[in-house]
Amino acid sequence: MWSFYSRCGSAEDVSTAIAKYRHEVDVVTFDVFDTLLQRRVMDPDWTKIPAAQVVSRILELKSVVVPVRGTLADRLAVEHALRQAAAAEGMDNECHVTDVFKSWLECYFGSEEAAGYVGQLLEEEMRREFSVCEAVPGMLETVREVKSWGKRVLLASDMYLDSAHIADLLNANGYEGSYEALYVSSVHKLTKGTGRLYELMIDEQEFDPTRWIHIGDNRWSDVHSPARLGARTFLFAPKCLSVRRKKARSLKKLCSVSPRWHGAELMEVVALHTGNRAFRSVASEIGYWVLGPIFVNFIHQVIERIQRENIGLLLFPARDGFLLRSIYDRLKPILLSNLNVRTEYVFLNRKSAFAASLNEIGPREIRYGLSSGEPCLRNLVKRFNLNPDDFMDLAREVGIDSLDDPLDVRNVFFDHDNVLLFLRHPRFLDAVRRKSAESRRLLKDYLDQLGFWKTDRVALVDVGWGGTTQDCLTFAFQDDPAWPNVLGLYMSFVPWMPLCRTRRSKYRGVFFEDRRDPVGHAPFASFPELFEIASRAPHPTAEGFRKSDTGDNVVPVLQSTDAQPFLNELNNKSLTLDLQAGIFAFLESYAAVLPFLEHPPGTYGSFFLSQLDRLIRFPSAKEAKCFEDFYHQEDFGVEVLTHHVHHKPNAASWTSWKKFLRTASRTLWKEGFVVGSGYPGLIHIFNLGKALYMKKWS
Repeated sequence: MWSFYSRCGSAEDVSTAIAKYRHEVDVVTFDVFDTLLQRRVMDPDWTKIPAAQVVSRILELKSVVVPVRGTLADRLAVEHALRQAAAAEGMDNECHVTDVFKSWLECYFGSEEAAGYVGQLLEEEMRREFSVCEAVPGMLETVREVKSWGKRVLLASDMYLDSAHIADLLNANGYEGSYEALYVSSVHKLTKGTGRLYELMIDEQEFDPTRWIHIGDNRWSDVHSPARLGARTFLFAPKCLSVRRKKARSLKKLCSVSPRWHGAELMEVVALHTGNRAFRSVASEIGYWVLGPIFVNFIHQVIERIQRENIGLLLFPARDGFLLRSIYDRLKPILLSNLNVRTEYVFLNRKSAFAASLNEIGPREIRYGLSSGEPCLRNLVKRFNLNPDDFMDLAREVGIDSLDDPLDVRNVFFDHDNVLLFLRHPRFLDAVRRKSAESRRLLKDYLDQLGFWKTDRVALVDVGWGGTTQDCLTFAFQDDPAWPNVLGLYMSFVPWMPLCRTRRSKYRGVFFEDRRDPVGHAPFASFPELFEIASRAPHPTAEGFRKSDTGDNVVPVLQSTDAQPFLNELNNKSLTLDLQAGIFAFLESYAAVLPFLEHPPGTYGSFFLSQLDRLIRFPSAKEAKCFEDFYHQEDFGVEVLTHHVHHKPNAASWTSWKKFLRTASRTLWKEGFVVGSGYPGLIHIFNLGKALYMKKWS
């Protein structure tokens, strides 16, 4: 009997250790989980969550509401009771999965009905085990090598699953035919920890324990326990496994303190599914680790909401809807398989809907019309879907020499009397009303094609920010008797002007809403264009609607692909594609992890926001460089915003610093601009100043 053990940090170490004593042993045994097989989840109990979800759904169909966490807690309590009962009968603390499921279901149903669901739960549990189990790198080759040396290979596992289940998992990962026998504690009610499972294996397999090597990952069950029986033991402890376990324990403690850490726990599981994925650019990494969690979790929360709200039609408006609809289509089969919700990607934005909402010209209409980087009368007239050149004589009549003179938006009602005379002139008002009536008819027909008017409850799903598209629709049709209940679900909702809120038109911010949190404290408010770029559809923005050539339906009028703003966007096509590649890659990892989530999606959102906040406030130089020069066209189609190229000031020149600060005040992402200057620590000074400023005005 040997009184010591050695540590193996890899499959190669295991092979070397066994080879050293190959002439002194006849039998080599291996533990199964975390030795031959590993799971792509942090905590082994995560694999019990899918079955808990099934139980929760079964109960829901019977009008009994028990959350997943409740059913999972009941299962763990049942397992504990069964183990205690086994110990009272003189066996070890172990239970069999079939007994667990039957006793678990009997917490809610009669014995006969419970037995009918056992097979369904077992199928779900094994399906999920197959989805996350994989061979430990190198161990399959090691086991085959040991067998080729003429050694007997046996396996032993402390596990509640049946030996047939574990054998199926092993065979699915290539171990079929590489071992003689498998001993599982649940079958015999004997465990490795007490040594009684090893004793049974020795008796049945009839081998000399002094000519035996055992390899496993547990210091007691796989090292000390078999060593007491005469085995030479090796602790299989790869550094990555030790790090995972330590991190899992730490996160579990943190989760018990604050629910926000569940998001960190989830991202660690996503990291396990990521593996050694190679990203083609820094933008793809940002898409995967920062934007992907926000976009995907947003749609997950939307799906949860539309289930509660009994939504019949789901609309994804504007070009942002391209990405959001794609994410929804991937998650729907997993989360909404039994719910039929009609879904449409629609060419609705404030540009295509604004003209239809014009009844009069008041403060709302003027503010919409002048919301531009170049507020002038020409752009305002364009917003009304009218040709400015048709009104040049009217402008001269009221004393306006040029439609391109800049206007002070804040004081347009006080400092621009001639502009008000122009806007309220009967000729101009008549043209606006005629165009508005035409736009309203086309928009109503377009919505009719979507089934809008025949649906009782409709949801608009958008990135944000001001809810202006929904506002325009509400202004246009709120008095229509067929107007349905419309719920706007926005990733971040920060209205920049009063909206038309009615009993049948409501606005909700999912991640962030200005009424719940000051605007300055939200990471969305610092760089909203980041989300616009990442979710941008490949086609130009919609400018309105027209009858099709056949006259049978209404089709969108898209901005010309030769228009300069769209050509400017094409310069950043690779940036958008890289960001979206990362987002879609994260979507696949999230979909794989989804069945193992026991908490509502909103639980994970706060951590995802903290990752976004880190990117916005403290980007790395590489992250900042991704966005050093890009274009963003707003859906009204007039203004094009560009990020200013990084500029490093001369430390000794005050003039240079003044230019730097002036440029920083105009740039879209100030933190990225500051980091791009190359001065270490400058970003910390900037954020401190910003925090003090926000505290002063909060």
